[in-house]
Amino acid sequence: MSDAPSPSSPPPPARSPIGGAGTAAAARPRLNPLAVSAFVVSLTGFCPLMGLPAIVLGFVAHLQISRRPDRTRGRGFALWAIAIGSASSIAWLSLWNHVGTRMLDVLSGRMEVALTTALDAAVDGDPDGVEMVLDGPAVDRDDIDALLGDVRSAGLVPDRISIVRFDETETGMTPRIVAAIRVRDVDGVRWTGEAAFRLRPPPYRGLSLEDLAAEPRLCSLWLFGPDGRSIRYRHGERDAAGPTSEGPSSESPAAASPPEDRTAADGGSP
Repeated sequence: MSDAPSPSSPPPPARSPIGGAGTAAAARPRLNPLAVSAFVVSLTGFCPLMGLPAIVLGFVAHLQISRRPDRTRGRGFALWAIAIGSASSIAWLSLWNHVGTRMLDVLSGRMEVALTTALDAAVDGDPDGVEMVLDGPAVDRDDIDALLGDVRSAGLVPDRISIVRFDETETGMTPRIVAAIRVRDVDGVRWTGEAAFRLRPPPYRGLSLEDLAAEPRLCSLWLFGPDGRSIRYRHGERDAAGPTSEGPSSESPAAASPPEDRTAADGGSP
């Protein structure tokens, strides 16, 4: 008969139906939203430049989680974002380097073809062949005739033409590139100098790198050979001074012809 609780005694504590799991869930750290955002951004790495923000967000999220591990979680998301972002960035940089190198190779080859066409046509006395590779819709025939005269008087018969390096680039609607060049004639004598090209949009032929490369058009040429011989051409400015009026200076990227070339030009006498 005394089993009934006394009115003055406190009621027994209520038990959680899930055995205290609610308290544990309330104390669990929340998921860091920056870590999730970094992971989502890293999944868009197929787009250029998206790997970099994923790396930055991943590092910031990892730093926040490391400072307050009892408040936030999501370290795995942050680390995966850094890894995926780094991999996609490296892949895109490698692709851009390959494309850029290939485009420069194609452009150098077309410049060499343009120079070869111009000089071969000048040797043959063909002004129309020279005009094919010159820049500008209105090319002065006097400039072309002067170039033909320079080539004939210099006795240059080119055997091989090569682009040594690109020295200067001007951007704009029609970019301009100045290249250091080297010409070896049929007698083995080396000529050095500079050539400037305007880059014109190519006609549509396809989507390969070769089809998308610009078309270089020759707008100026300075060549210096042994014994002070020189060849100059500049569209519309025949009397304009080139790298030097007599030959390449010590500051010119086109160095003077080496002693062995002068020996060859003098008939092989030491």
